Order: sequence, then C-alpha cells, then structure tokens
Amino acid sequence: MKLNKITSAVLVAASLMAGAAHADTVVYDLSKIDSTKVNLVDVLMTFQGFDPAKGTLTAVSLDIYSDIDATVVLANKNTSDRTLNVSVPASLKLVAPGATLSTSATLLNTALWVGPKTNGVAGAASESEKYTLHASMSYDGADLLLFRTAGTLNSELSVSASTTLNEDKVKAVYSNFANGYGHVTYTFNAAPVPEPETYGMLLAGLAMLGLVAKRNKRSA
Repeated sequence: MKLNKITSAVLVAASLMAGAAHADTVVYDLSKIDSTKVNLVDVLMTFQGFDPAKGTLTAVSLDIYSDIDATVVLANKNTSDRTLNVSVPASLKLVAPGATLSTSATLLNTALWVGPKTNGVAGAASESEKYTLHASMSYDGADLLLFRTAGTLNSELSVSASTTLNEDKVKAVYSNFANGYGHVTYTFNAAPVPEPETYGMLLAGLAMLGLVAKRNKRSA
C-alpha cells in the first residue's frame, strides 16, 4: 500500500513536469529605414528569426509600413493662370521569405490652380500630403520552416513615389520622402518550465522507491 502511494506521487510529479503546452507570442521589429528623399528606396530589412528552442512555431504574421511625404511646387511662366492635375503614385513592396507583400496609393491626386506670371515673377503654387502605406501577410503550415532559425532573416524593401507633369512653361518640382519599418509576430506553443518544488517531489519519490525496493529485496 505504501509503495502504491509513493508510485502515485512520482507519477503526479512527472505529469507536472511534462505540463500542457500553452500558446505564447513574441514580437520583433524589422530594421528601420530612416526617411529619405527618393523616387525609389530599395534596401534590405533584417529581422530576428524564430529560435526553435522556444517551442513549436504555429503561426507568423509580418507587417510593414512606409510613411510617405509628397510635395509638389509649381512655377507658372505663362501670362495666364493654369489648373493642372498633379498626382504621385506610390507603392510599397517587401520581398519576404516565400512571398511578396505589396500595396499602393496615389498621393496629391488633385487639380492644382497656379496663377500667371506677374511683373516678371512666375506664378507659384504648392501642395503636400502625408500617407502611410501598410501591407501584411500571415504564414502557417510548411511556410513556417522559412522562419525557424536562431539567426536573422533578410527581406528586400522597395518604396517608390514619382510622377511627371507636361505643361508648357510650367515647372513642377516634386519632393518625396519615404521611410520603412515593421514587425514580425511569432505565435508558438511552449511547455511551461517546472517549478523547483516539482523537481524536489520527483527526486524524493524516486529515492523512496529505491529504499522500498532495497527493503523488499532484503526481506525476500
């Protein structure tokens, strides 16, 4: 009877050590690209992979952003005013592991009035707009193998914003700034770390089982 109680205690301690896996998440930032005056940004962004020692990876979510600041300045050398359509098509693309994230938008999509040349001075007008592009993607299944590394991963980020304006004696100067940033979210199952008391219970139980086995052997 005493042996059965000790055996039961050992089994309980062992089950506590095994524990049930629980879901957890960890978030890492992608390397940030500072705002740069561009018609095209094309750089590598690095981010931390998922260390398999943490547990079993079950899902990955990747998000990227770019804040674009577009400005146009018109100089009209005509003796009459002009109304011109101005726009800056912008796009964001990230060549991520196994897939490509992309999104686009049109900035400064407006009709802009500019006055005539007066007393030898060109008429002037300007317009600006700020916009945040965002793209996201989720991974599961076999794609998770792409992220299972204790090291870092690289992805290629491209941000473009450019336009053309053809109007006689009207000069358009575009000034576009863009940056890049984002984060990766890993969802995984991690087994809980046993408490020191659980180890103590298991070792004590094993020791008692050894003593009981010795006594039974002597009395046999």
